[in-house]
Amino acid sequence: MEEAKKKVKEDGYKYMSLKVLSNNTKALGLYEKNGFNEYMRSMICKL
Repeated sequence: MEEAKKKVKEDGYKYMSLKVLSNNTKALGLYEKNGFNEYMRSMICKL
């Protein structure tokens, strides 16, 4: 994760984003430990 963040920063980006399912608590915890914060939510409707 740190290598990816370093590369993105070196390429001139100010932010890095990712997508994770809201029920994937292990991934959410991992990303939060690595400095990610919730920014936006998507809504979905099963048809």
